[in-house]
Amino acid sequence: MTQRYTQILKTVYPNGKIEPKAFLGLRTKEAKALSKIRGIVQDDVSNFISEELRKGGYGGALSSSQKGAFKRAIGAEKGDPSPDSFIDLDDFESAAASVGLKIQVSQSKVIRDQARRVGTTEAKYTGLGVSDSIDITSVQIRADEQAKIKAIQRQLKGRTGFSGPDALKLLNTPPFADTKKRLLLAAKNKLENLTLISDIDIQGNPGLNVLFVPNPIGKLNLNSDSILSKYFEFRFKPREGKGGQVFRAIIIAKPAFARDMKKAGTDITSIVQKAQLDAIGGKTFGEGFTGYVVKRIQEGKRSVKPEYFKDYLAFVVAFAEQFDKKPFKVNTDVNVPLGLTDSNAGTLTVRDPKKGKRRTPLQTFISSVQLTQLVQKRLGETMEKAGLATPPDFKERTGRFRRSVQVIADYRRSVMRFYYNPLYRANEQYGYQPDQQVETATREVVQTLFSQKFNIVRGR
Repeated sequence: MTQRYTQILKTVYPNGKIEPKAFLGLRTKEAKALSKIRGIVQDDVSNFISEELRKGGYGGALSSSQKGAFKRAIGAEKGDPSPDSFIDLDDFESAAASVGLKIQVSQSKVIRDQARRVGTTEAKYTGLGVSDSIDITSVQIRADEQAKIKAIQRQLKGRTGFSGPDALKLLNTPPFADTKKRLLLAAKNKLENLTLISDIDIQGNPGLNVLFVPNPIGKLNLNSDSILSKYFEFRFKPREGKGGQVFRAIIIAKPAFARDMKKAGTDITSIVQKAQLDAIGGKTFGEGFTGYVVKRIQEGKRSVKPEYFKDYLAFVVAFAEQFDKKPFKVNTDVNVPLGLTDSNAGTLTVRDPKKGKRRTPLQTFISSVQLTQLVQKRLGETMEKAGLATPPDFKERTGRFRRSVQVIADYRRSVMRFYYNPLYRANEQYGYQPDQQVETATREVVQTLFSQKFNIVRGR
């Protein structure tokens, strides 16, 4: 496997030989000692997804006018408080639909003023050997804000900076009310949507894993100090400015934030991998990433000190190998295993998810067995699994209700009939609506696959 990546790297490392032993394992002491180099490669992975995978809805870096809008939103004069990249909502929703997902992307007022169908996302890397804390953003305390600077200096007590309860306590004082407001607003804007990238999945298996979390900070009560203390760390750090010493107020997400966001996130790994194949061709994600690194080096966008260059390339290969340990199989446009047929199957017109237009009818049979599988999968994604059961929707405990669901397609009459174990209808007297729950899941699946309109009813 290693040779596939080293062959790609030959264009930027033609005279050197990268031995397999140089590929620092992700858990080794050598890798930990070179954490800065590893961090550069992790940034490259985030940039690869943000900048290159346009067919997955990731539209690349923000324009200067869009970045300016984020600065004006918080009254910033210095720094770049904008997210990594913008999202083309039409492309992203189409890419999600092509793999059977429906994701509501959060769109902030900052970007809505610029382009109505554009959102933003910040990509962050988590995984082996990486802290789950996330550097979010900062705002500057200017040199002319002397009252604030003196208050910070009194808290330093010989330290170069301070954090934790002392920092939050200071932000809660009246002189810093506007600073706290700007800092939290900057964090919400920065993490309008969050893309979490890892080299291991939730079960701990190696391979590319990408999660998407819409509006992660907007769901939190930022007026609660207990919430702020649980999820965030605040810091004050000095730096030299033109008018003398200035300070930055910094907000960092604690590991608890990343852990909870991973639970709330939607797995979009298949979207990213499919977009990579569409953008680059029939290569694995690891090979595509390696090619992206070569491109960055050749364009002068990635420079590494000569003494660390070989180690940098070794990390590139180590990550590429880790990503490709979980191979990705490309399915058909309708994202179901074709070949099964039944007496109700027929010829369908399939909607092009990118354009919303009809394609030439496919001489392909989509069976009721396959539709049943997709509806059961959709129910598994939408049914809550924790907390007390409350009408009108069932919560999933054992999966028996979901597995009892069947969908029979009658394409000639444009009807989809769904069935489930009739014992569950007895719960309607308590306010539950299993018909509506199954009908909604069926409709979402059907609308994703077909341009043809169907009447969805419960079978008798």
